[in-house]
Amino acid sequence: MDQRLEGLAAWAKGAMLNQDQTITAEDFVPVSDDASFRRYFRCSKIAKPMIFMDAPPAQESIVDFVAIARMLANNGLRVPDILAIEEGLGFLALGDLGDTQLLSRVSAASKDVEYWLTRAMTPLTRLASLRFDVPQYSREKLQSELSLFADWYLDRYQGIARSESFDPMWTTVCETLIDSALSQPQVFVHRDYHSRNLMVLPGDEVGLLDFQDAVMGPVSYDLVSLLKDCYVEYDEALVSVLIGRHYEALVDADLPGMTGKAAFVRAFELMGLQRHLKCAGIFARLALRDGKTRYLEDVPRVLNYILRAVKKYPEFQAFEAWLLEQLPSRAWSRSA
Repeated sequence: MDQRLEGLAAWAKGAMLNQDQTITAEDFVPVSDDASFRRYFRCSKIAKPMIFMDAPPAQESIVDFVAIARMLANNGLRVPDILAIEEGLGFLALGDLGDTQLLSRVSAASKDVEYWLTRAMTPLTRLASLRFDVPQYSREKLQSELSLFADWYLDRYQGIARSESFDPMWTTVCETLIDSALSQPQVFVHRDYHSRNLMVLPGDEVGLLDFQDAVMGPVSYDLVSLLKDCYVEYDEALVSVLIGRHYEALVDADLPGMTGKAAFVRAFELMGLQRHLKCAGIFARLALRDGKTRYLEDVPRVLNYILRAVKKYPEFQAFEAWLLEQLPSRAWSRSA
């Protein structure tokens, strides 16, 4: 028996239905799976469109999600409405933004990729202007994320024994990436702004999900998450054009601390390298620790992002050579 789903049904009945109506766990249908411990459901017994979030309090807090959702909505961004809350149990009833992920509009077969990516970029300038009490994307946090690559992807997933020469090289890579991240203008960062967390809404608006882990961090981070998406890959020439457009939008918005375009592009590339090293580690951890092996399908794409990034900058030459020597050839292929 799914005790949490039974608890969700009991809470939903009290919060949403009349006393003479009944509702059971069987009336809840999973909506999507999540890389975290959160789960999402719709309920066939409730006429009003809504999504129920189950967030076990021992693993996930709903406090940040609720606070950030309200702040984003107050600033004109499209996020789920907060309909009902049970903080102690970790239950939320949310407005339903539908089933149409941005991913469905930007697949390889789509002729409108540039249009939809442009639509998805529109909220980023507004996000960068927000000030809210969220954690800083600190040096320690950035380092802990990079460590996921070494600890989970290299050590535990690939079983690669790291030589003595690896540690100083890896330290240099990490310090270069972290210094670049911290030198950028620090803005409100969604932190998982990709095609599975962005919903296509009526009027071609874009709705935001999964923003509870937002931080104050590097201005290029959300743009990287969108344009170097772990789940879909875009034409590099188009990505270059869109980076330039977003840079101009930030300059036009008078965002403090903006540097020249070349420096912004370099910061974008290095931010992508940090994020993709982290994601390779997270996907390995999801498979090994949580049994969510489907994320392994996306690791080759992530590794190829990493390889293309290190090839662009001579300071990563030793790391590039190490990756090509140590990782098995099958690691780079999605057919592996």
